Amino acid sequence: MKKSNNLFLVSGTRKWRLIPFMVVGIFIFSQTSALELNYFLKSYLLIMEINIAFLCLYWLSLAKHKSDR
Repeated sequence: MKKSNNLFLVSGTRKWRLIPFMVVGIFIFSQTSALELNYFLKSYLLIMEINIAFLCLYWLSLAKHKSDR
């Protein structure tokens, strides 16, 4: 098998890497559910906001990983 040089596997913080995604997801869900829109728009906004937030978190973690090298 190929050796993985993933930062999370090497540093032992593998179980903590999902915490930022969970926090962002909970925050976005709570903010979107408080809106007075129909269900279709709420669902669409929720999906779009979570996708954008995950991309931003991914880019931030990638930049942090590159700066740690």
